[in-house]
Amino acid sequence: MPASSASAQSPVPPASAGPTPAPADASAPVFPRYRWVIVALLCSIYPLNSFVSLSIGVLLPYIRDEITITNSQAGMISGAAFAASIFLSVPAALLVVRMRAKWVFAAAIAGIAVVLFLHSLASVFLTILLARLLFSIAGSATQPAISMLRTQWVPKRESALVGGLQMAAQNVGQSIALVAIPFLIGALNGWRLVYVIYGCMAILLLILWLFFGKERSTPEYAPALEYAPEETPTSGLRPKPRLRQSATAYLQPLRAALRYKEFWFVALSNLGNILPFIAIITFWPTFLIDDRGFSRGQAAMLMAFLPIGGLAASVLNSYLSDRIGLRRPFIWPAGLISPLVYVCMVQSLPIPALAVLSFLAGYLCYFPLGPLQAILYELPRIKPREIASGYAFSLAVGSVSFALGPVIVGFMADNLSGGLRLALMLSAIGPAGVVIAGLGMRETGARHAGKPPSRA
Repeated sequence: MPASSASAQSPVPPASAGPTPAPADASAPVFPRYRWVIVALLCSIYPLNSFVSLSIGVLLPYIRDEITITNSQAGMISGAAFAASIFLSVPAALLVVRMRAKWVFAAAIAGIAVVLFLHSLASVFLTILLARLLFSIAGSATQPAISMLRTQWVPKRESALVGGLQMAAQNVGQSIALVAIPFLIGALNGWRLVYVIYGCMAILLLILWLFFGKERSTPEYAPALEYAPEETPTSGLRPKPRLRQSATAYLQPLRAALRYKEFWFVALSNLGNILPFIAIITFWPTFLIDDRGFSRGQAAMLMAFLPIGGLAASVLNSYLSDRIGLRRPFIWPAGLISPLVYVCMVQSLPIPALAVLSFLAGYLCYFPLGPLQAILYELPRIKPREIASGYAFSLAVGSVSFALGPVIVGFMADNLSGGLRLALMLSAIGPAGVVIAGLGMRETGARHAGKPPSRA
C-alpha cells in the first residue's frame, strides 16, 4: 500500500509497527520511461547526419567518375558540411533555447531532408559544395535542440550513457552506410539515388517526430531557464519564452557557461581529436585506391571498421564511466595512443592489419566523447540554457577542424612531395588536445562526488 494511503488511514502507527520508514523525497525529479522513446528519436538523426558528413570519402571515387574534383576541392566538399557550424552553432543555440525545442528539431530534420534531395541533383563541383553548405546550416540547430530535450528528459546519472547512445547511433548509421554504399550504387546504377533514399528516411523521421516527439516541463526544469517571475510555471505548464530581450540577455547563457573552464577544454579536445579523424574519413579511401591499389569495395570495407570501433567505444566507454563513477580516466589516454594508430594506417600493411587499425582509430576517436559530454551536464549550479550554449560553443570550435582540416590536408596532398601519405601523417598530431583537456578538467563523476556509481 502506498505510504500516502497508509498515512491517511492510520495517522498514528501502532507501537508494534516498528520505526516508520523515511518518506521519499518529494522534491526529487521523476523521469518517466517515455524518455527512452525521446532518446530513440533523437538518436535517429545521427545516422542521417553521419551519412552526409562522414561517408563522403567512400562516395568521392564514384562522384569523381562524373565530376572532376582535385584533392583540394575534395577537402572543400568534406569541410563544407561543417563550415556553417563555425559561425552559426552559438547564435543558433542562443536563439533555440528561447524556442520550443520540439519544433526546432522538426525544422532541422525537414531542412536536412531537402538538402539530401539537393545532393542528388549536383552536376558540378559548385553545386555539391552548395548542397553541403546548406546541410551545415540546417544541422546547426540540431544539437542545441537535442541538448534542451536531453535536459528535460534525461537524469544526470544517465548523461554519459545517453551521450554514448547518440554516438553509437552515429557509428551504426555510418558503418551501415559505408558497407552498403558500393552495393547500393551498383543496384541503383549511380550514387545520386543513394541520396534520394536517405532523403526519404529523413522525411520518415520527421513524421515520427511530429507524432511522438514531446517536450517535458517540470517545476525543476522550467525555472532554470531564467523566465520572468510572472512566467514561472506552477504545475508543469510550460511558459512562453521571452523573445524580446537585449543582446546582453541573449549572450548571458553563453557568458555564464564560458566561466566554466570545462567548456574551453572540451572545445580544445574537439579541435585536436577531429583533425586526423576527418582527414582519414575524407582521404583514406582515395589513398587506399590510388596509392595502395585497393578496389573501391576493399576501401569501403576497411572504412567500415572505423565506425564499428566508434560504436564499441561509445557504448562501452560511457557505460564503464557511469559504472565506475569517474570521467577523466576515460578521456586523456586516447590522445596518447591515437597518433601512432593514424600514422600506421598509411603504411604498407596487409588488409587484416589495416582493418584492426581502422577499428582502433574509430575506438580511440570516440573514446573520450561520452565522458566529456557527461562532465558538462554534471557541472555544479549550471543551467540548461548554459549547457546548450556552452556545448554549442565547443562544437563550433570543433567545426573548425571539420571544415578546415580536410581543406588543409587536401592542399598539402596536392603540393607536398609526400602526397596524401605525408599529409595524413602530419594531421596525426591533433589528439594532443585530448590529453590536455582530460588532465585539465575537473572530475565530476559520482565516485568523486561521494555518491554511488550508476547501477544501470
